[in-house]
Amino acid sequence: MLSVKSKTLPNGLRVVLVPHRVGSVTACLRGLAGSNYEKPHEIGAAHILEHLSTFRSKNFPNDGSLRNIVLWEGGRVTGTTSRDDVAYLAKTLTKNYEKALLFLSEVFFQPILNFKDLEKTKRIVSHEIYQNIENPSRHIGRISYRILYPNQRFSNFNTGKIEQINDLGLSTLSAFRERNYSP
Repeated sequence: MLSVKSKTLPNGLRVVLVPHRVGSVTACLRGLAGSNYEKPHEIGAAHILEHLSTFRSKNFPNDGSLRNIVLWEGGRVTGTTSRDDVAYLAKTLTKNYEKALLFLSEVFFQPILNFKDLEKTKRIVSHEIYQNIENPSRHIGRISYRILYPNQRFSNFNTGKIEQINDLGLSTLSAFRERNYSP
């Protein structure tokens, strides 16, 4: 049986290796930067950043070139934002694991946040919000949070409302990122 290995680096970053016998690797970068960490004027910032941080970076400045580090090798990139955390995942063939690590490093250390990508991301997130509203079980859950937690962060959608998303600017997103994205 293969054993899980964990090590905490000097900067506080914890690395966990979960070995398995398949031909792929999934690298995950996860941090405490979910929607619970948003200030009232930042609602939706955690989720917007999950998308926006993967478009381009200082070393991959062209539109889509950052994601293509993994995608051109037949891999996959995904992300998720919860109330507590945000996670970026890159899945590649085992032989391309360095591409997954490079992608995650660029997302964390070198992202370029620009207006054009922000507007595109707002449209993507708006579609996600509409999809959740059109799903009765999800919509009922969202309504129950509003009733159970009035005037609290829980009363708002994890993604934010479309009006809140549209109000977010690059300076607000950069401030949220600066405060919450650190090892």
